Amino acid sequence: MAHVISIATPISNSGKTTTAINLAVSLSILEKNTLLVDCDPWQQVGAGTSLMASSVNSPGFYSVMTDRCSIGDVILKSALNCLNILPAGADFSKADFLFGDTDGDIYKLRDLIQGVMGYYDYIVINAPAEMPHLLKTVLIASGWLVIPFNTDFTTHIDLLYRFSDMKNLFKLVMTLREQFQLAPRVAGILLNRCGPIEDISEKFSLPVLESISEFILSTRIPIDKDISEGFSQGKPAAFQNIMSEGAIAFMDLAEELIEKIH
Repeated sequence: MAHVISIATPISNSGKTTTAINLAVSLSILEKNTLLVDCDPWQQVGAGTSLMASSVNSPGFYSVMTDRCSIGDVILKSALNCLNILPAGADFSKADFLFGDTDGDIYKLRDLIQGVMGYYDYIVINAPAEMPHLLKTVLIASGWLVIPFNTDFTTHIDLLYRFSDMKNLFKLVMTLREQFQLAPRVAGILLNRCGPIEDISEKFSLPVLESISEFILSTRIPIDKDISEGFSQGKPAAFQNIMSEGAIAFMDLAEELIEKIH
């Protein structure tokens, strides 16, 4: 049965979609059968994987959640044998409203995923950043949560805002666990856009970050042009340059999560 990992953060420009794509690709390179699901209305998984699988005409995730298509009909094969993709689909305008029914639809993604779990080792979900009801649906469907966190903040005020948003996500996970007895375990906080080691060490010695230090994953994702340029060209970092620092870091992340989850 598949392990379901959601990549979620309420903080904009934290590399959430880039992390979801590159983690899914890295897992598939490690010969883990993987499904990448895009639940973000910005539909950027399709853009970041356009050279691997064309999602232009796919009705996608939204059509499955509104019972217009079955999940098997909209999952796309990719250029990697072990990776399939469920793109977002075009019409997300009513998504948050539809998934606001805490007595029914909030379990729908979980139930749909259970129907395909036997085909995969891992299911990686790119969670929405701006739709709270849909985010709850994603978290309830997930067994694990990875929270990307950019380290390129320059002021203490910027850090406080980001830290406050992250704390709210932790509170949401706890609320779901109390209310529904369903919520993901926090696999860890992933530090993105990391500079020199001494710079990271200095930033994370700040008192405000001490309470989350135990959740920080060992893997660090560096600032690497192969990550950003690959995404803009519809390729993950491993397709852009498999020996780049970014591609190697995402492979390290996949291996770290495999070890943690198992």
